[in-house]
Amino acid sequence: ASIDIHEILLSNGVKVFVKSTDFKNDEILFSATGKGGVSLYGEEDHYTANYAGVLINVMGIGDFSPSDLRKVLAGKTVSVTPNIGLYSQNIAGSFSPKELETAMQLIHLNFTAPRKDQELFEVYIANQKTQLASAQANPDYQFSKQVNKILADGHPRAAGIFDPEDLDKIDLDRGLEMYAERFSNAANFEFFFTGNIDLETFKPMLEQYIGSLPSNPDSLDSFRDLGIRTPKGRSESIHVGTDEKSQVIMLFTGETEYDRKKAADMIYLGEILTIKLIESLREQIGGVYGVGANGSMGIFPVGNFSFSIGFPCSPDMVDNLIEAAWSEVRKIQENGPTDEDLNKVKEKRRISLEENLKRNNYWLGQLSAVRTYNLSWEALLDGQKAIESMTKERIQKAAKEFLTKENLLEIKKFPALK
Repeated sequence: ASIDIHEILLSNGVKVFVKSTDFKNDEILFSATGKGGVSLYGEEDHYTANYAGVLINVMGIGDFSPSDLRKVLAGKTVSVTPNIGLYSQNIAGSFSPKELETAMQLIHLNFTAPRKDQELFEVYIANQKTQLASAQANPDYQFSKQVNKILADGHPRAAGIFDPEDLDKIDLDRGLEMYAERFSNAANFEFFFTGNIDLETFKPMLEQYIGSLPSNPDSLDSFRDLGIRTPKGRSESIHVGTDEKSQVIMLFTGETEYDRKKAADMIYLGEILTIKLIESLREQIGGVYGVGANGSMGIFPVGNFSFSIGFPCSPDMVDNLIEAAWSEVRKIQENGPTDEDLNKVKEKRRISLEENLKRNNYWLGQLSAVRTYNLSWEALLDGQKAIESMTKERIQKAAKEFLTKENLLEIKKFPALK
């Protein structure tokens, strides 16, 4: 009640969380997520699984191809998109309150009636092959491809699709089968809606279209930890392209128990370090156009942290700038951030929170986070308090604990060797 969020349990076991707002008259946002994703499939299904969610967007739903759907929805503000990720599957979108029933029908069809269209599938694959083939000559693409390979660390399930011939490994029928499986049990999903919602008209629609989805609350899926982990304690050099341009990625990762306060410490550390890196690398040394750092924590597939520092520079400055970046890290580790920098970030976050509290997409993300990270609903009222309670000591401690050489994967891009 303190946050004005309604929890609705439908007859088929689906939980729906609703936050009515008056920020925008013509906007309702939604998302629904279930655990599992492509992690539940074996190595032999890897390529097909990666595209199982994409196929529906390519082929349509029910009796409607994507172009039929565009005609039917012309002039209407409604969008619904399914997706299958590594450890979860979700469906998300937005619509105007007057398109409530249309949106609910689309959600229902995305769950129950994926459409098979061999011709559209073949056209899509041909287009993708052409794009991948032409991208091969692009040094930035080659860099991304090799970064992905390093991050995958030889794990067959972590590599993406980068070569045209890999697209031939996608099996249309198997992809549809996987999609149907991932969306076959609505009770696996929790739905979140925020926006201009009138519960009187909303509830009957929920009952009709989401409450009627096939479901089995006694048989809920989880995901399977595939054992994909970012390598660390390593330095890698990639040589691509002819331009005298380099790129540096310093990536600190590892496993750790998720802690909401520590997650905030990592975010603040990223913002404060960005201020220091801009002052040092860009303004004092003049070696980069842009530089940034950011940190986060997650719980999938296990509790983990990730912190990155990245910047482009000229090849002859790579080592100097890496040392300068380390110098800024060590200052925070030894002395903590300055009062001035902490206050700058706090002020920025106060303004940001004030604006976010009037945005539907902020609330949608918050509702989802409460359920994902198993927080109390009251945690949503803590934003201001969390900002005020941040200390220099907490940020210093995070820098010492996480930004170590043992946790670092360093990737450096150089021009191709002549």
